[in-house]
Amino acid sequence: MKDKKITYIFGFGRRTKLNNPDYSDEFFYGFSQFAAEGYDTQLIEFTNINNKFYIYTDRILRKILKLPFYFSNIVSKQNSMIIGDSDYIVFSNERTFLSTYFMFKKAKNKKKIKSAVFIMGLFSKLSNNLLLSKIQKLILNKMFKELDALIFLGIGEFNYASKLFPSISYKFFYMPFEINKDFWQINHAPNLKSRKNILFIGNDGNREYQKVVKIAERLKDFNFIFVTQNLNEGDIKSDNIKLIGGHWNKSDLTDRYMIELYDSSYICIIPIKNSLQPSGQSVALQSMSRGVPVMITKTDGFWDKENYINEKNIIFVNEDSVEDWVDKLIYFSDNFNKLSSISEESIKTFSYLNKKYSFFKNLKKILKV
Repeated sequence: MKDKKITYIFGFGRRTKLNNPDYSDEFFYGFSQFAAEGYDTQLIEFTNINNKFYIYTDRILRKILKLPFYFSNIVSKQNSMIIGDSDYIVFSNERTFLSTYFMFKKAKNKKKIKSAVFIMGLFSKLSNNLLLSKIQKLILNKMFKELDALIFLGIGEFNYASKLFPSISYKFFYMPFEINKDFWQINHAPNLKSRKNILFIGNDGNREYQKVVKIAERLKDFNFIFVTQNLNEGDIKSDNIKLIGGHWNKSDLTDRYMIELYDSSYICIIPIKNSLQPSGQSVALQSMSRGVPVMITKTDGFWDKENYINEKNIIFVNEDSVEDWVDKLIYFSDNFNKLSSISEESIKTFSYLNKKYSFFKNLKKILKV
């Protein structure tokens, strides 16, 4: 089987991080492990091809269908040849799948190709308009039939999609996201009392950026570090906020540097909008692996409602007003014994749930590699 060609299709910014010791490998979704085991692996990633026809087509389709088509970032003769030469294809998210669909469909008409896509919030973005929603479902149902597996990283979205597409739900799999334990995990619970910072990290559309600014402005005696490209200096009015611009896809900040930020903080806050997308998952896992307690909005898309227990290994904010966040931050900043207990439990939970490469083993089973 190792003579079979496995192709991964990514968004921007993967190739420069491959085999770079300053970055962890979880956002390669098993690619590194396939390569390490001797499989014939190759990757395609988004780039700015700048084909005017596809740029125009993308805009029209996104405007009309409200689905993430980006043909202008992937469609090329070379990529079509690579896909056509593949035996297995793994799409890193729904955007890469939809944008590659026609090249993929053409290749499948000529040979058998096993395939899987990771779903990350697609179903939380479907339209509320009845007519448009019906059209979206018809299109997605047709496109999904070409796949062997749709892998969901959040149980909420998995359950919702299973009800929405019952005829193809046998292709749906729930697989909790994992980060590389060897890269991230600290060996002992840290001394949180010696730390001064409250950390916020995020760039996705579900983060509550203005809310986190208001939270910090209400707590002027607390030090905040914001790591995001979705705020600028003009948004920051309070001098207790340090803004660090950065995005993983653009290689602005390395994972090694992120460890330094986690290790300077006594709590990590993740205010997010309610949706089915498991937003904040990777940041929460990274933070927990370093023993930094996570305070996060309790949303419908929270990825694992069974193993995360409020104020035992995580801190949920249910009401989610600025006042609720402020009150909880004041309480836990004054109760380091409680915070330290959560820190210890978060490391234990991370270690238990993130067994090395079980994500990869499950992926191999799904693909039947």
